[in-house]
Amino acid sequence: MRLFSAGAIGAPATQPVRARGPQAPLACVVSGVAHGAHEEEAALAVARALRAQGLSVALGTPAIRGDPQPTGRWASAPLGRLAAAGSFRLPEAALCPYRLPPAADLGAAAACMHTAIDVEVIRDAQAVLCTWVDALVLMGLGGLQARLGPELRAGQLLAQLALPLLLVRAAHEPPCDAALPQGLPVAGWLGAGAPPQAADWPGVPCVGSLQGGVDAARLLQALRHSSQMPQDSARPSP
Repeated sequence: MRLFSAGAIGAPATQPVRARGPQAPLACVVSGVAHGAHEEEAALAVARALRAQGLSVALGTPAIRGDPQPTGRWASAPLGRLAAAGSFRLPEAALCPYRLPPAADLGAAAACMHTAIDVEVIRDAQAVLCTWVDALVLMGLGGLQARLGPELRAGQLLAQLALPLLLVRAAHEPPCDAALPQGLPVAGWLGAGAPPQAADWPGVPCVGSLQGGVDAARLLQALRHSSQMPQDSARPSP
C-alpha cells in the first residue's frame, strides 16, 4: 500500500461536518518555485481569507514526510497545523494521501516505501474532500523543482493535477515563467516579503503578501477566473 500510517488519526471536528451545496467548489495549490519556503504559511493565509468570506475550507497536501519520532509513531507537525486550520477537523489520512516516512526528500521517502506517487490517487482524495467543503487549499510539495521520484518533479505532478496554482515569490523577484512546467494553470501569486506591486509580474494577478495579508476579493476572482479558463490558456504569456 502507498501510505505510511500508524495509529489513530481521527480528531474531533471543529464544526459538524455537513455535505456542501451544489455549486462547484474552489480548489488551488500554493507552491514555491525553487524551494518550499513559506508554502505552509501561505496556504494558511489563503485558507483564512477564504474562511473570512464565509466559505468552508479544507487544507491538505498531496504528499508529506513525517517528523522523526522516538516512539516510531508517524506524525507530521505541518500536516497537523493544516488539519487544525480547516473548517472541520478531518482525519489527516483524508487530507494527505501519501504520508511518507522521514527522509531527505519526498522522492527518497517514496523509495523507502517502494512506491511511486500517483496523480490518480491524489485526484481521488481531492474529489472526496470537495464533496464536503466549499474550497480546498493544498500546500505544495517543497517547490516546483522538488524531486518526487526518479523522473518526477513536483511541478510535473501539479501540472497533471491541473488545479489553479498560487505561487509564493519574493517581491521584485524576476517572473518565473521559465520555471513553470507546460500546462500548469497559474491563478496568481503572493509576495513572501513586503507588500508587492501588481507590476512585479505583469499578466499574473497578485492576491496579497504574507506580511500585508491576502486580499480575499482578488483571491476569489483569481481562482474563479482560472477555474473557468481552458488549461492551455491559464498561464501567463511569455
